[in-house]
Amino acid sequence: MTTTNANNIGTVKGRHHSFLLFLQGYGPVMLVCFLVAFLALLNPAFVKPGNLLNIGIQLVPIAVVAVGTMFVLMSGAIDLTAGVGVSLGAVVIAWFFKQTGSPWMSVAAAAACTLSIGVVNALLITRMRLNPVITTLVMMTIVEGVVLIVTTLTGSFVDVSSPLFLFISRGAPGGIPFLFYFLGLFYLLGWVVLERTKVGAYTLAIGSNENAARNSGISINLYRSLPFLLSGISMAVGSVVLVSRVLWISPGLGGTPLLLDVIAANIIGGVRVSGGRGRIWGVLVGSLVVAIINNAVNIIKIGPQWYDGFKGLIIIVMIVVNRLLEDVRK
Repeated sequence: MTTTNANNIGTVKGRHHSFLLFLQGYGPVMLVCFLVAFLALLNPAFVKPGNLLNIGIQLVPIAVVAVGTMFVLMSGAIDLTAGVGVSLGAVVIAWFFKQTGSPWMSVAAAAACTLSIGVVNALLITRMRLNPVITTLVMMTIVEGVVLIVTTLTGSFVDVSSPLFLFISRGAPGGIPFLFYFLGLFYLLGWVVLERTKVGAYTLAIGSNENAARNSGISINLYRSLPFLLSGISMAVGSVVLVSRVLWISPGLGGTPLLLDVIAANIIGGVRVSGGRGRIWGVLVGSLVVAIINNAVNIIKIGPQWYDGFKGLIIIVMIVVNRLLEDVRK
């Protein structure tokens, strides 16, 4: 009897473990399917081709910035400057475009500014041994101030219409929006970095067990710094995408709302907030979930008070699932 009970208990635990692993692998996809079905029942207009295209377009800036944030989270840190970094990139594009009329110079200047955010974050955290949360929170405040200064010099709204930005936002080679090609290429590069280079492997190793990584000869400072540089690059790309979409620049682009969307996309996508685990396709699906929720606010006229609560509930559920998975593995 005892043997039978033990076998039964083992079977139940095995099924429980398998179910949690299934949720980890396919939970975000299941969530997308559920949301689409649920929202389609509430309002059939949700699944109209035009609205689905809008969701895809809204997805791109979130998904782009989420890639850089993913690497930072996998290293065991966090980057709270991701949203305001995009804001800074946008207003720098506005200022340089207003002064020179060159979209290429404007993009290069924005990239230099957002990359400098990553460099400063990395130096403060790795060289000065400062806490990532406090460091990036303070940097977020500083960058917000810089955004306001540049906005004062440039003007609240700047028209940046140019062939480059118009093509990025409205070009459709083969009938498919250029932004989708761009996002696919960006994620392919992110996958290569994560799965085929030392950067990805060492970042995961440091996030999983920093002491073990150090003992194995990994340069902790270097491979804790690189994710912040990748985050800076993602901010620059995200700012270009947002600027191309609206063609009018204001300090409201990016900011805290984008930061929350990006963090939500990572958590929903299965990135462990304490580091050591992350999958780039999961981040893409998580970004899609966030884009769907953002779109649902307008399409089915959800009040803004429900929006934050709904997104927060999803984040909490995914954190609980991830925690259960960790407990089962232990």
